[in-house]
Amino acid sequence: MIYVQDLLVQDSLLHIKWKLTGEFRDVAGYSCRWANGLIMDSVYVVAFYTNEIHLSGGPESFNRLPVMILEVFLPHDHVSWTAQKVTAEKIANENITFLEDKNNKQPANDRVD
Repeated sequence: MIYVQDLLVQDSLLHIKWKLTGEFRDVAGYSCRWANGLIMDSVYVVAFYTNEIHLSGGPESFNRLPVMILEVFLPHDHVSWTAQKVTAEKIANENITFLEDKNNKQPANDRVD
């Protein structure tokens, strides 16, 4: 038997305290600005974000800047994530499905927390 069911998954985002700097570098062909962050009150994060991509997001769970994060370093753990290439594709509206949040009676993409 095959069951099909739409699910609305909610999760909390990692809280990062960002401090923006005036330093820049090029990442994947985009001019990126340096931001220093602190997670879990003690883990230092370095991120490079671009104002040229007007979407909020980044690798793994690094977020909470109003634009796209293209490179992240965790110096203490000797770990980094770097965008090598960024592409954009048009998606037809009929291929997008908005799920309704049963608690708020509002499409999930319209909700602001």
